[in-house]
Amino acid sequence: SVVSLSFAVAVLVAISRTYITTLQDRIIMLEMKIRCAELLPAGKSALLSKLSPKQVAALRFASDDELEALLERSISDNLPPRVIKQSIKNWRPDYHRT
Repeated sequence: SVVSLSFAVAVLVAISRTYITTLQDRIIMLEMKIRCAELLPAGKSALLSKLSPKQVAALRFASDDELEALLERSISDNLPPRVIKQSIKNWRPDYHRT
C-alpha cells in the first residue's frame, strides 16, 4: 500500500543520509591526517586520534599557521567543535563539501 511504500522510502532516505555523513567524516579524518603529517613536526599528527570526528571536522577550517596550536589546545582543553570553530582566526574554507 501507499503507507508502507512511503515508510520504506523514508527508511531508505534515512539510511542513505547516515552512510553519506559517515563517509564524509572518514574522508575528513583522512584529509586531516595527511594535512597534519605534511604541516606538523614528526609524530604530532598522531594527536588527531585523541579527538572525536566532530572535533576534527571543526579543526579542518583552521589555517595552516594556527593548526598546530589549535590542535594541542583542543586536546588539552577538550574543546567542543563549536568552540574550536570560534577559536579560528583565519578560516580555511571548504568549497568541496557536499
